Amino acid sequence: MAKFSPATGIGNAQPHQSDLQRYFEFFILLLAAGSIYPLIYLRQNFETTILETFHISSSELGTYYSMLGTMFLLTYLPSGWLADRVSPRLLLTFSMMATGILGLWYASIPDKSALSHPV
Repeated sequence: MAKFSPATGIGNAQPHQSDLQRYFEFFILLLAAGSIYPLIYLRQNFETTILETFHISSSELGTYYSMLGTMFLLTYLPSGWLADRVSPRLLLTFSMMATGILGLWYASIPDKSALSHPV
């Protein structure tokens, strides 16, 4: 039970987690954030390699990035509403798992027919 200090008006509550556990969780969060952004922005460093590996043209790659931007727009709009109603731990877990699965799929060098789009 927290003890109340009349001098400061602040309770001396015991922390729920140890400092070591909090630093570990912060490190995992940093590691996760650091692994997402390079995956999305590979084009900036490896555009020629991506074009050759996937056998696509620059305009097709531009179309894929336009699709990515559209998906970002559509998912960013309701994200504030969703963040108010769902636990941050659940949202982070879901987003990290989805990013990992899509990253593994991308690393398998899928055929361009895996994305149906009008070109």
